[in-house]
Amino acid sequence: MNEAFVYCWTDWAKDKLYIGVHIGSPDDGYVCSSIPMKEERLTRPGDFTRTIVASGSKENMYSFERTLLKVVDAKNDPHYYNKSNGGGAGVAGEKHWAYGLTGDKNPNYKNRGEKSPLFGKKNPAASKVNKGRKRPDHSKKMSGESNPMFGKKRTEEELKGLKAYANTKLYCIHCGRGMNKGALANHQPKCKERKQK
Repeated sequence: MNEAFVYCWTDWAKDKLYIGVHIGSPDDGYVCSSIPMKEERLTRPGDFTRTIVASGSKENMYSFERTLLKVVDAKNDPHYYNKSNGGGAGVAGEKHWAYGLTGDKNPNYKNRGEKSPLFGKKNPAASKVNKGRKRPDHSKKMSGESNPMFGKKRTEEELKGLKAYANTKLYCIHCGRGMNKGALANHQPKCKERKQK
């Protein structure tokens, strides 16, 4: 079953490439995870073409992507948009690099519990984010006829689409954590593994 594919974007104007992997189909609208490449493509869409290199299971495609990127050492080559030589996304269980590592041996746990600089303290960043965001009148504004869904019923097709969207699990290209699409969009730019690379 072809659940994922490896692709290569070519920027013909700058003579640069981007190799990536995606869980989904080639025609689902996905571009890539590279913000610099996406920004360049938005300004010059005619200069970019995408080639599907291979398709197959997500485990095989993630492995193939890493192999390709390591062979060319893309993260150190100025002719590539890639900032790493492959993520760990989609790898779980015994194949995951941290499998079997517990406590201090696992770098993912180094700042948990009492070792955390925020242990026993109120998180100041969370307080700043939520300051002034309380909207007591919001529920009143969205009730009754003011609600865009007032008097409407979703079709079976819409409900199926919403359920499929809610149950879709995507993986961070930096740390491999699985999450829904909304959480991934917020997580990837702030991922701790990304900052370490």
